[in-house]
Amino acid sequence: MNDKSTNEDAILRLFGLKQNPFAGDFQNELTTLRQINQGARVDGFIQAEANVTNWSKPFANEQSDKPCIVLIYGPRGSGRSSAARFVALKCAEKVDNWRLKQPEAKNYPDRDLLQRYFIKYQVEDDHPIKPVRETLGRYYDRLFELGVNIPAKNAELEKLWMDTIGKEATNAVLRTLFSRTRLYAIAVLPWPILCFDNIRNINQIIEAAAILDRNVILVLTTSLSTVASEYCRRLKEGLFHGLLVELGELTPNDVNILITRRWEEFGLGGQPPLPREGISKVFEHGFPLRAVIRILAGMLSDHAGKWLLDGKPDPAPPMSQEIMYSSALKALKDWQSEEI
Repeated sequence: MNDKSTNEDAILRLFGLKQNPFAGDFQNELTTLRQINQGARVDGFIQAEANVTNWSKPFANEQSDKPCIVLIYGPRGSGRSSAARFVALKCAEKVDNWRLKQPEAKNYPDRDLLQRYFIKYQVEDDHPIKPVRETLGRYYDRLFELGVNIPAKNAELEKLWMDTIGKEATNAVLRTLFSRTRLYAIAVLPWPILCFDNIRNINQIIEAAAILDRNVILVLTTSLSTVASEYCRRLKEGLFHGLLVELGELTPNDVNILITRRWEEFGLGGQPPLPREGISKVFEHGFPLRAVIRILAGMLSDHAGKWLLDGKPDPAPPMSQEIMYSSALKALKDWQSEEI
């Protein structure tokens, strides 16, 4: 058994845990339905769960007059990509309720809601049309996976796709491609949920709204305040339906709530060894979610390691502020050196 697994076993034993609440998947982007649902249940999902769950749109209705565009805005490490999948899941639940009421609805091949509806593109530059163009190419691939055979249904449309995928194309061509293709996809994918991760400028939003002008849900993420303010202005002007989900830094109270909920979920009835007064001092200035999780993981690991090294009996007592501070500084330095 390696040192890492030995330390994890010690953490579970010393602190009375079924699972380390700050390790593994918790340090990464949440991608599966299990991880996302667990995040929503345990954390209320990063300050956003109630707003998204209670959002009355998207309109699960073929008469929707403009796209629904949700913007996830927050600093690096605040969980934007995970929140985007959570928003997509909530939207997919509404859209699929409409789809399943259609007489031609098909569930073969079997897919969970994200596998069916969610199509993501990582934005790499400032090009205004590239995000929507590249994402539409992935939409075509998704339809093929779901059994929508465009070549067999419309040879002219298939040729247009082949002439367009991965190449420069006008807004008019892209709009025609999407609107005509949707007619063949009502049974399995009536309209997709497209994600542009890390939007760079407002023009990328405006062009998408112009090309995907009906029955589309866009979930965008950005860390740029200029994009967020321009988005809010266009939303107020009525360019699209939408919702701003703003992810801030966690306050000491947020961190204490996070610890309590995760201990209730993964503990065996004991109390967390993280004194509230120590947490209040360590997180006095606020940190994004991923940094908080990394720091808390470091605290547990260092406390367990020292307790084992000293040869002291189980269970471990609450950790000292000295360990909390030194662990926090080390974990924060590691986190800042990485791209999260």
